[in-house]
Amino acid sequence: MVLALDSCRLFLASHPAFNVLHAVLGADVGSDDLFVLLIGLAEAAIGAALISGRLTRLVVLGMWLPFHLGIPLSCRIKS
Repeated sequence: MVLALDSCRLFLASHPAFNVLHAVLGADVGSDDLFVLLIGLAEAAIGAALISGRLTRLVVLGMWLPFHLGIPLSCRIKS
């Protein structure tokens, strides 16, 4: 799997609110590239947890919150 960092950089440049570590929490974890890699690792860990079949309901509950917090960010209407 190849991570398209160029498209990730363009997306985060046009939608900086999606970098929640910087926009919401105010934490300076480094560049947008590091944020993208951290999110990719979290997604891979969630996928591995789902594939393992252990604590599936807990994993889905844990995924539900960040997914639903991102919906208002993606549904903003530009005027």
